[in-house]
Amino acid sequence: MLKITAVSQAYLDRNQHNVQIMQRGYGCLDTGINENLLETSQFIAALDNRQVPNIACLEEIAWRFGWKQSDQLKPLAQPLKKKGYGRYLMRLLQEKGVC
Repeated sequence: MLKITAVSQAYLDRNQHNVQIMQRGYGCLDTGINENLLETSQFIAALDNRQVPNIACLEEIAWRFGWKQSDQLKPLAQPLKKKGYGRYLMRLLQEKGVC
């Protein structure tokens, strides 16, 4: 298994690296061992339950970048509307005046 340092080194060796300072709101979490994976899962769950926007909501990302239109997002959200994720997607559409 490759570690992130090996991947980074491969980019450096090929002169294909691109380094940027992460702004506020970004983070890197280690999930290399079971204990870290559990801690990361608990951290993400806590954030996801307490803040908007949701973390890594792929449908929202596609919609905001214009890769999916509102009329494509609504059918994805409808079957999930009794769950928090579906309610979140429907709320996005409502804020845009689609629903």
